Amino acid sequence: MEVLIKILQLILSLSLLVFFHELGHYLTARWFGIRVEKFYLFFDAGGFSLLKFRIGETTFGIGWVPFGGYCKISGMIDESMDTEAMKSPLQPWEFRSKPAWQRLIVMVSGVAMNVLTACLIYIAMSFHWGDTYIDNSDLRWGYYFNELAEEIGFQDGDRIVSFDGEPVSGSFGRVYPDMMIGRVRVVEVLRDDRPAEVVIPRDYISHMLESENFMLPRVPFSADSLVLASGASPLDFLPEYQAAIAEHLPVRSHRYSLWEAIGAGFRRTGAEIGSYWDQLALIISPDTKAYKQVGSFITIGSIFPGEWDWFRFWHVTGMLSIILAVMNLLPIPALDGGHVLFLLWEVITRRKPSDRFLEGAQMVGMILLLGLLVLAFWNDIYRFFIK
Repeated sequence: MEVLIKILQLILSLSLLVFFHELGHYLTARWFGIRVEKFYLFFDAGGFSLLKFRIGETTFGIGWVPFGGYCKISGMIDESMDTEAMKSPLQPWEFRSKPAWQRLIVMVSGVAMNVLTACLIYIAMSFHWGDTYIDNSDLRWGYYFNELAEEIGFQDGDRIVSFDGEPVSGSFGRVYPDMMIGRVRVVEVLRDDRPAEVVIPRDYISHMLESENFMLPRVPFSADSLVLASGASPLDFLPEYQAAIAEHLPVRSHRYSLWEAIGAGFRRTGAEIGSYWDQLALIISPDTKAYKQVGSFITIGSIFPGEWDWFRFWHVTGMLSIILAVMNLLPIPALDGGHVLFLLWEVITRRKPSDRFLEGAQMVGMILLLGLLVLAFWNDIYRFFIK
């Protein structure tokens, strides 16, 4: 049942994000008078559709393969590789007949829509739930560290103060990811109330990426007694132990007005975009071997909880919306970023790449994406079924 709930959340999340991404392309294309032949949620492989209807010149539908979707724009070389249409005489309502600046807007509108979607999600979450977190500075007893962390130089009880001279603040849950993503070199800690430095060797980054429980909050705790059968003790049940632990972990909370939530949503969107760019830089660096952490739908689905939790659902959906936006901006043919790259070249040089070149580039891009997909699935198979 948990697996089914995860799958349903994954499909719903990706469906929303793909719909709004393609809606951005659709609205701007129609704004410039470009014909949109098809607008589909999911893929109608083999021409089969669960639902199909026509409005004006556009066929809208829901395919039977429940991932992704697409918006087929007339006169554009896309993943459908419909080269026959490009051989026909140029028509005024085609994408290829429009000025480069209009085509550029159409191509970036999908990414813009995903950023806007993430921003709206974060605004709504800030307004409805506010912020609840345990600040790094409130961990008076520091952290527990695993064997790898101790090998690097950390010691149980260390309190994290700064990364490469920059003070560390905010939720303790962001401390380790920020250390990894930023490839921090020097960590300043308080050890027995005295400053100390831990230098992280570059060749340890790859090991840290694969390490579990590298650091965990350290909380003083002692049990007066443990009763395995019937009997009485000062703390009889698990929630009582959890409540006792919580007393040492002060939880900060903040409620936002609507205006404050708007600002918080924009700030969080900007921070998430910056964080994901840093993650991409980590992935393409050979020395980190972060490419081993690239995952497919299996990894994405595992992020969702095994029970329906709207807070977690919208949190993950906002994150995926940022990922979709950033990934689509990569200058790879077959992605929006590839089209944007060629359009920028056209705007700057005033020379339009030939259709034959664009077709070849699209094919190369699709091969690259297929290779990335194979890598992601192999990583998942190794991680979940072999390792």
